[in-house]
Amino acid sequence: MSLQDTLSQYWLSFQHGLFPWPAEELGPLSKRHKRLVQVLEFVQVEELLDDLPKLCDTKMKRNARGYREKWNGHKLHADAIDGALPVSCLLTSASLHASQAAIPLAQLTAGRVDNLYDLMDSAHDAAEIRASSERLGHVPIIDPSPRRDADKNAELKREALARRSIGQLTPQARRYRERSTVERINGRLKDEFGARHLRVRGRAKVLWHLMFGIVALLVDKLMRLTL
Repeated sequence: MSLQDTLSQYWLSFQHGLFPWPAEELGPLSKRHKRLVQVLEFVQVEELLDDLPKLCDTKMKRNARGYREKWNGHKLHADAIDGALPVSCLLTSASLHASQAAIPLAQLTAGRVDNLYDLMDSAHDAAEIRASSERLGHVPIIDPSPRRDADKNAELKREALARRSIGQLTPQARRYRERSTVERINGRLKDEFGARHLRVRGRAKVLWHLMFGIVALLVDKLMRLTL
């Protein structure tokens, strides 16, 4: 069992053991108890962040055209809200899979804004991520992944074809369309704010370079929304 799973189970048992008692015996939680909950949640997020790899390494993947891409460095994981406004960012090793940063990133965002949904692509289709989203009081809308299951893959394609033939668009599907927001942020960050090619070394310098780009992008979006 990974450290993240162990911490998650420990946190759940701790919550169920501690906080139902004041809720049942004392009624609604007091400000002191609510503050304790916030502190413990912050400690949990910090532990998860410390567990993420941050060293410079190598990443290889296939792009949208099917060609392999390889690079050395880091990976920026960004979380955004409607309007293409970035809210939270994490810088990890390039080889880290996006799903491994999903839980701490969602918890960071939940501590900064009140969001109702967590939109993720099929790479994040895992029971642990869905459960974490629900514990935060969110509705997880995650594109299902067949995981090399031919029967499930065929079933998903038939269902999608049937819905397109009758013009049906579920509320989840309509909301899922907004997931492209973060892709637009990634594209603008690379093309307009200097994130495609970095000329600095060291995680601290890379983080500063990228965060200056994020701040500039955020200011640009806010100016466009207010004009």
